[in-house]
Amino acid sequence: MDDREVAPVLPEPGTLALLEDDAQAARGYASEALSPATRRAYQSDVDAFMAWCRRRGADPLPAEPEFTHRFF
Repeated sequence: MDDREVAPVLPEPGTLALLEDDAQAARGYASEALSPATRRAYQSDVDAFMAWCRRRGADPLPAEPEFTHRFF
């Protein structure tokens, strides 16, 4: 094993702020990618699946393929 120390690589000043700006923009695009009605429908489906799992004593997340198959 090599006993030399490795110096950390630090980002250029301002890089992290740019990455955060990009991440925020991506979150904005993603949040607008689906209509409000579609998001409500998806949420309703997820809520129904979670309730269905709870009634059967199953953990809904992570969803086991067997349970998703039975649900559908």
